[in-house]
Amino acid sequence: MLGLGFMTFAFYLGAGNIIFPPLAGFLAGEHLSFAMLGFLVTAVGLPLITIIAVAKAGDGWAGMTRLLPAGVATTLAVAIYIIIGPAFAAPRTGLVAYEMGLKPFLG
Repeated sequence: MLGLGFMTFAFYLGAGNIIFPPLAGFLAGEHLSFAMLGFLVTAVGLPLITIIAVAKAGDGWAGMTRLLPAGVATTLAVAIYIIIGPAFAAPRTGLVAYEMGLKPFLG
């Protein structure tokens, strides 16, 4: 249960989800409603759909991919791990640290 709580917290409050939305809203100007909709769909809707899909599958990854061939399920898992880890989350985490901790001092 503790792991599920931490996972849910990280889904919604990951790297930059507290920092970048106000900036995106500010930069959107008169298109604020589109910026809010985009943020709600990508930062709230997709994690919520993921949590619901995992819960409905009942057996985690095996339950979600039981109708797929084993090779496709493995390829999908590898692609997800690469996209979430080194291709997306790690650079974004580094970017947030740079933007908030180093860039203000560099001018």
